Amino acid sequence: MVRKLLKEILAIGEHEVDVAAYGSLGIALFVKGLFDLVFTDIGIPEMSGWEVAKKIKTINDKVPIVLVTGWYVEIEDDEKRTNHVDRVIQKPFQVEQVLSTVQEMMGTEERCKAV
Repeated sequence: MVRKLLKEILAIGEHEVDVAAYGSLGIALFVKGLFDLVFTDIGIPEMSGWEVAKKIKTINDKVPIVLVTGWYVEIEDDEKRTNHVDRVIQKPFQVEQVLSTVQEMMGTEERCKAV
C-alpha cells in the first residue's frame, strides 16, 4: 500500500519510478538501472530498510536514501549516518512532504528516477 502511494505521489511530481516488493528486488533493480534517489520502508519483507540502504550505498554512495517508517521513534542523526540513510519520513506522510523531500535530496527541481 505504501509502495503504491509513494509511486502515485512521485508520478504527480512527474518523476519516473520503479517499485520493488522486497529488498533484494529493489537492490537488483538498482544494480541494473540509473537511479537518482531511493525510498525504502524500514519494515519490508526479507531484509530491513536499513540493510537495503547499506547495500545501495556500497554500490553507489552518492545516491540519497530516504527511509520511510511508521514506528514513531526519533531516529538520531548518528543512527542515520551509521546506517547510510540521508533522510527519514514518518508515516503517515503528505504529498507535499514527499515531493519537497525529493526536491531537497536532489538539490534541484529536475526530474529524477526513483526506486
